[in-house]
Amino acid sequence: MAKPAGPTSNRKRCTRIIICAVSVLAVLASVGIIWTVHRRTTPSAHVIAADPRPVFGSDRKAVGSGGGVVKNPYVTVSVDPGTVAEGANLTVSLGAPLGTVTGPYAKETWGAPVQVDHAAPLAKPVTLTWDVANLTANERATVTLVRWNPDLAAWAPAGESVNVTDATLTAQVTQFSIIDWVSNAAAGIGQTVGQWLGKRVDAPKCSGQALPSWVNAVVRPDENFSAAALRTCVEPDSKSGVVTVRVANNRSYGQRIILTPEGTEWPWVWNGEADLSPSGWAWTAAKAVSDSKSSVLIPQTHTMAFGVARPTTPGSVQITMTAQPTVVTIFFDIVGMVVDNLTISGSGSPVLDAFLQGLYGCGGKQLLGSRPGNAAEAATMALRTAVDCLKAVLEPGTKSEALSFEVVNAYENALRAEIAKGGASARNAVKAGRLMHEIAGRLKYLQLFEITEYVSNQLADSLVGPTSITLQLTGAPQDLGAWAPSCTDAAKDANLLYRNLALQDRFADKSKDLWQYPTWATDARTAVKPLRACTAAQQDAIANAVDRSWADKKAAAVVSEAIRELTPGTRIVTVDPWADGTAASATMHSAGSGSSCIASEIAARPDGFRCFTDNDILDPCFANPRSATEYLCAPPGMTEAWTLLKGVPRGSSLVNDGPPTIFVVHLTNGAVCSRSTGSGPAGVPGYPYWVGFCTGGPYGSQSKVWRIGENMRSVPNYPLYATNDPKVFAAAVETSDGTVQQLPVATAWR
Repeated sequence: MAKPAGPTSNRKRCTRIIICAVSVLAVLASVGIIWTVHRRTTPSAHVIAADPRPVFGSDRKAVGSGGGVVKNPYVTVSVDPGTVAEGANLTVSLGAPLGTVTGPYAKETWGAPVQVDHAAPLAKPVTLTWDVANLTANERATVTLVRWNPDLAAWAPAGESVNVTDATLTAQVTQFSIIDWVSNAAAGIGQTVGQWLGKRVDAPKCSGQALPSWVNAVVRPDENFSAAALRTCVEPDSKSGVVTVRVANNRSYGQRIILTPEGTEWPWVWNGEADLSPSGWAWTAAKAVSDSKSSVLIPQTHTMAFGVARPTTPGSVQITMTAQPTVVTIFFDIVGMVVDNLTISGSGSPVLDAFLQGLYGCGGKQLLGSRPGNAAEAATMALRTAVDCLKAVLEPGTKSEALSFEVVNAYENALRAEIAKGGASARNAVKAGRLMHEIAGRLKYLQLFEITEYVSNQLADSLVGPTSITLQLTGAPQDLGAWAPSCTDAAKDANLLYRNLALQDRFADKSKDLWQYPTWATDARTAVKPLRACTAAQQDAIANAVDRSWADKKAAAVVSEAIRELTPGTRIVTVDPWADGTAASATMHSAGSGSSCIASEIAARPDGFRCFTDNDILDPCFANPRSATEYLCAPPGMTEAWTLLKGVPRGSSLVNDGPPTIFVVHLTNGAVCSRSTGSGPAGVPGYPYWVGFCTGGPYGSQSKVWRIGENMRSVPNYPLYATNDPKVFAAAVETSDGTVQQLPVATAWR
């Protein structure tokens, strides 16, 4: 028998697809050519047998250079004149159909084998014609020519193309090594579609146990609607900080579930009970290609479970799992329907797994970014993509840069690896190869009208839109005091401090105000410790922002006091409102056309001004170093919001040129003392001058005179007195008529 010709430029792939594998094993022997038909029966229901061996009668026909025809009731072999060299012959043996055999992945029916022996290369191809009038359109779509491999005792894809009409199957063959062709005799795919569409799923079962306290609410799509696309339930997980969300796809098509917000991941995903059916195997392959930690496929009428972890961000966090079909899931559905229709069970076959994963990977890449207008357009795109991705399988001459080359490459790599193992692995790998051709052939000829019911079902559900289950969660709190202040943005830092302190789990009971918790003050002192990195002025601005912005004013007062206690003794604060973030929370004050500002007598520093606006006098105000008409004016007690003035000109060219002087102090007894100008009350012994008035604390609404003695103008931190403690300063307050006490100062602003 002649040796087969070497691979041409059009056949550099193993049959490219299987011939390379066969040549590796050096199995070039006498030929049997046969067609097989795949009958729709679940493989596990039958005893698995080996491939049928070709059987021929003793009647062998010789054909010379003049050509001739050899036939039996099942197959005809036509040899044109000149095919065989002058003086040479080829011999033909024909067999009867080999019957039906269940293999490791499918049940197939085999046609009549043909054996041709020749001593010299053939000048022309030999035409083989089988009678296939009894095949359905589905069966004809999956016909694949195969060769008999005697070493493996298996029929392997040959790689030659076939031509199928309503009544005949024709193939032209020049290399009679070992060949076969296979067809899949499944029922029409419409029957499979109907079986899919008739299914729904029960709601998943959860334990009914109470959810953790950090789960505030769960909004389920099937709460009051059992026909929802998703059936769901939520239960505590065995692991702390995680809840389990069980999801059943209550639709006859696959969907993609996406977890949001972006960056959120499931700590674990359970893909459900093992599905060993053909469609289950197809979906397993699809999930292996496309699933991630935040996006998964859920097959039709399938139940899965997901772990949802407590967010690491403190505060309220909404986590949503949204399910909907996409053009890619429709592509996966169509491939799965074909596999299910052909009842091909590839589970456990590395070769078929590699082929399907390569096909899914190709489809996913090609459909990435596609935006079909409706399900019909999506199905059309999916069908076209399937043909494109199988081009290198169906047309061995396809250029290697084509995307479909990846499909064949994945298949061939797995095929070589399995054949190299020898024995049953090699035999099953060869058998898997012909099933790949069956799938490819069926997808190539699949028409949109054959899956009309599926498309109509998708169109109907598309009107409803995506389906979501939403969890309102409280994120895990930071460790107390484990936060970093900016020191330059008081409002931001006040918010960060709130999140670090108030969002601790021990303060989760909303029936109590924060200040009512027994550990609030102690925890506040721990939470404010990072503010030690800020200057006294920055700390003061943040403390004021806490007092202004927190809703629970009593709790805020405890925290702002803890901030001010960070600096031992008297805190001397040099205000810098345009740099410490005060401007962001300032209150705008309307300034009429007659408004103006002059140098301040209270804050006698170069940027200190007294501003007149309509009927108001604001003092001190501090000029914006980047604007000649903008000012921030201090509140009376330095805890309220500052006032922002815009568009106010300076009424005089005079400005202060002295150093910053103190204009407000907070006494440790809670009183606030503010400087004033003008003539004041008469002096008392030892304190002939007045500075301003003190109110609040023990004085309530009464005004107590803030005093100063002789020769104090030049002392540091005027108008305060030094004490025995170098860190503490005092203010002289006339607490009763004629009686002055030097009282310790907590904070002084200058």
